[in-house]
Amino acid sequence: MKMLDFNQKIHSKVQCTSHVLVGDIGGTTTDFGILGKKNGKIILLVSIHYKSRDITNFTSVVADMLAYVKGEFGWTLRHACFAAACPISKNATVCNLTNLNLHIRKTDLCRKTSLRHVTLINDFQAIAYGVSVLRGKQLVNAKRGKSVEKAPRVVLGAGTGLGKGILLYDDKKKIYVPFSSEGGHTPLPIINKEEFQLLEFIRKRKKHNYVEWEDVLSGRGLVHMYLFAGTKKKFTKTKYSKEVHSSGYNSRLISLYKHKDKHCHAAFLMFLKFYGRCAKSFALDTMAVGGVYIAGGIAADNAEIFTHDIFRKEFTFSEKMGHVLEKIPVTVIADYNVSLYGAAVVAFSK
Repeated sequence: MKMLDFNQKIHSKVQCTSHVLVGDIGGTTTDFGILGKKNGKIILLVSIHYKSRDITNFTSVVADMLAYVKGEFGWTLRHACFAAACPISKNATVCNLTNLNLHIRKTDLCRKTSLRHVTLINDFQAIAYGVSVLRGKQLVNAKRGKSVEKAPRVVLGAGTGLGKGILLYDDKKKIYVPFSSEGGHTPLPIINKEEFQLLEFIRKRKKHNYVEWEDVLSGRGLVHMYLFAGTKKKFTKTKYSKEVHSSGYNSRLISLYKHKDKHCHAAFLMFLKFYGRCAKSFALDTMAVGGVYIAGGIAADNAEIFTHDIFRKEFTFSEKMGHVLEKIPVTVIADYNVSLYGAAVVAFSK
């Protein structure tokens, strides 16, 4: 069987004493990484990227990749951790991708590949673990505040879907321990007439009455708002809007042209407002006075936009809890590989 096409990137040539295989399996892309450890520091060495919809047998892809890595770099990998965009079974042995017809089974991976120890975790658990090892330019301050030591933290991020995770400090382990959430599938709250019109617009497009957070905070959510904005105002056509249209309304192009095209800009500001509201709701639900972290591909590509007043005002707007929200710092995770780092933290701990 022919090995699937993939893209590869060399991140570092540092000689490490041990290596692990990790993966971040999402609805659009599946990213694998080989990370090493040297002097206690986790280092991303190589990343390998597939289109998720090309993968029909996850175990076979992992087996092919392990053989490739051994031949290309001389590494025999025994420990792995895979982070998937879905709930993980109670015994953490099986996961079925939420936005993709793909199944991952721990027993198959250990039986049919060279791996001897495999851990399956939720993708936002991986991001939560990854936050602890990121530094400097990997993190962007979006809203200043004062983090309360050992207090709850939350992480959320829009990509193919909307993921959420909660971090609680463990006094015995002396680390933050992440807990997964499926809060992206809770109902979308609306507060004015225009937002109700957006709600009705999305209902008609998806042909379902249930509209959830993920329907606005995701790639398809950005498309929903771009199309909705076009029903509210007639925008002058530009070469950028023509490209968006000819692409079938590609969310990456809408994001890319947010400063060059007024239609794209309007959609992105609406997107940003809902992002602020979602972050606020999650922070108050959990009293995350330890801080809010924003992750996901859209955030990594647009870290600077989260300093916009629209996000900050929406995040702090509250009749009774504004004084609490004002003090909570918001940080954007600018390193797209945060899930790989987080999965490596787990893999190295086994």
